[in-house]
Amino acid sequence: MVTEHPDYEQEKERLTYTKHYMEEILTAAEGKHEDFKGNIKEAFENLDYLDSSLSYINILVNAKFIEMNTADIEHLKRVESKPYFARIDFKNKESGEHDSYYIGKVSLFRKDTQESLIVDWRSPVANLYYDGRLGEVEYETEDGEVAGNLTLKRQYVIEEGKLEEIRDIDITTRDELLQDSLSGTADNRLNEIVSTIQAEQNEVIRSDLSKPVIVQGVAGSGKTTIALHRISMFIYTFAENTSPEEMMILAPNDLFIDYISQALPDLGVDQIKQTTFTEYVRKSIGKKVKIVHPDQKFLQILEHETEEELLEWASHFKGTFSFKTLIDRYLADVEKTYRVNDDFKVEGFTIYKAKNVNRLFFEDYHYLPLENRVKKVKNVLQANFKKKKKEMIKVIEQKFEDRFDQLYYSMKQTEERRKRVVHLNDQKEKKIDRIKKTTNKVVTEYMKQYPKVDVFQAYHELMSEKDQLLHYSNGELTKQQAAYLAETFQERRKKNQYELEDLAPLLYIHTQLKGMKKKWQAKNVVIDEAQDYSVFQFYALKQAAGTDLFTLLGDLSQGIHAYRGIESWQEVMDEVFPKASYRTLKKSYRTTVEVMNLANDLLGVHLPHLDSAEPVVRHGSKPKFLPLQKEADAPALITSEIQSIMEKGMKSIALLTKTMKEAKELAELMKATSYECQLLEETQQLTQGKIAIVPSYLAKGLEFDAVILVNAKDHYTDHEIDIKLLYVAMTRPLHYLSMIGPSEDSFQLNPLNRTLFQTEQG
Repeated sequence: MVTEHPDYEQEKERLTYTKHYMEEILTAAEGKHEDFKGNIKEAFENLDYLDSSLSYINILVNAKFIEMNTADIEHLKRVESKPYFARIDFKNKESGEHDSYYIGKVSLFRKDTQESLIVDWRSPVANLYYDGRLGEVEYETEDGEVAGNLTLKRQYVIEEGKLEEIRDIDITTRDELLQDSLSGTADNRLNEIVSTIQAEQNEVIRSDLSKPVIVQGVAGSGKTTIALHRISMFIYTFAENTSPEEMMILAPNDLFIDYISQALPDLGVDQIKQTTFTEYVRKSIGKKVKIVHPDQKFLQILEHETEEELLEWASHFKGTFSFKTLIDRYLADVEKTYRVNDDFKVEGFTIYKAKNVNRLFFEDYHYLPLENRVKKVKNVLQANFKKKKKEMIKVIEQKFEDRFDQLYYSMKQTEERRKRVVHLNDQKEKKIDRIKKTTNKVVTEYMKQYPKVDVFQAYHELMSEKDQLLHYSNGELTKQQAAYLAETFQERRKKNQYELEDLAPLLYIHTQLKGMKKKWQAKNVVIDEAQDYSVFQFYALKQAAGTDLFTLLGDLSQGIHAYRGIESWQEVMDEVFPKASYRTLKKSYRTTVEVMNLANDLLGVHLPHLDSAEPVVRHGSKPKFLPLQKEADAPALITSEIQSIMEKGMKSIALLTKTMKEAKELAELMKATSYECQLLEETQQLTQGKIAIVPSYLAKGLEFDAVILVNAKDHYTDHEIDIKLLYVAMTRPLHYLSMIGPSEDSFQLNPLNRTLFQTEQG
């Protein structure tokens, strides 16, 4: 009982005090809100009477105040019912001061005394809660290291503003709050995760924010948690010169974006860009590129169709640095077409010699994209022309003066001389007038020498001809490979389609030719499920975003798109992020020991070179296999399982199939049952309360209380991609896993340790 804790009354009083002060702050903030609105209204009313610029400034300033005040109100309201989740007591070694710090999602100070009521979880001292053990500790601040003694580490469960539990943590105490969180349902886990961040996760979240980080983490190790909290940490640390809009998360699909969106407001990062790689490329290059559905190729490989070897090779090759080098050779030839031959002349005057124009383009501005170089050259020519106009007029005037002198000395004062003088004077005035009236149009006309290169046209020219590909591959491609690339590209072009693997080269070519608009650049980029990206994708993104600060999180064991993704993180560090720190996370917090042991055994038997997970000690029932005699029996068998799961208090349930085709067939069969199901496709949002039906490759990164793997006919083989897909599916549940199929072979169970699962007799 919480009331039995010796400090209960004191802690209850502290919570009441904090809540009352928060209410005062909210009331005051809402009052300010009305004041700011009144100021804006008054400024609009005075627009006709005051200096208009002053009124506009007044309006803008108050609008900014409203924006800031609204954010403060929203943050406080969000945490009002749970102001903090932990407390640490720390005795400073140097000063001898003994302070208590209450840790929450946002900081709160008394404005009159500057007393700290709540410290932000991201603050340096809060690191002691995540990493510190009782006793001698230290933490880093901007001013250096602070040493002292951690005398208390306490956790709270606060619900609707009421103190439910108090737990004191010492060296021997297991983290009960974590256990409770893991034992709970999937509904709210991302929202409350900040209170249960573990030491190894905290280390990655707080690791050097000025360097890229690559995290290899097993299923359920908290990679998504780290992704969101690291962005939150970056914004907190660089708050003065960074806004959330300058951050970007790249997710595997829209389903995943919907899943993480619930946690973003709590972390104060709901304004960050959230998108997929495909959408980022489409928007940043400004063209709605039509992509062949990624499932099409994936299923071809999954079903081991003909031409599989060349298909996989082509997908892989387009993601390599070899392909980037091939494109670079091609772009080097494109660049040569920008060499000009004519001097920049106006009225016979040479303003800039062609060799100097070329020096500007090929040397001085070589670091810029081609189109940006053209703009720079244009600016230089315009500036030089403007500067030389007066000199040109002086030269013209002097030339005509010399000719006048010639006339005066060579001819007598006759009507003929007078006519010639008048004619010469007219010529002079016209020439000077032309120069004076000559605008920057003359520069624009000169710039027409430069070619207009379209990104898509350039890529088509390269990819459509096998001879081009052979030429620029420098002997790396065989004739068969070059022909295959060209033929498949031409086939898709007839349908106005591209493959997913074409996006990285298109993004790269766009960046090299045109550069990237600022709105599509970022100060920090986080990529979840990064194992499915290619080295070229990472490089193209780095160039486009204009930053080296990437956080890559993935699991090679879940690399179901390894045919187009990476084979190791080392190649990413070698080719793209040489300064990156590399971290591994082996503890799995998602699922039970029993479920994880079966998934680990699957990897150990079939893919022993991949990392297996270390499950946190939380037990449940063994995974269960239920034989399916015929497909028509599936709904009854599934319904019985769902009922049993719900009776155990589990809420979110997913039926995972191997393919989308089987998911659609299952969705039709389940219509005859009493349970409301939702077929989840890539762009859909998960509706709470419905049973989700998802193909396993779309379930990556998601989690459910219970998962039923349904496999009526699309059996998992011992092929690497099938094993990884099955591993992904097996590691989605928090508490319960069952498998329904014609035989144990449907899930590759036969070679596995039979003590790790139970089979129900049909």
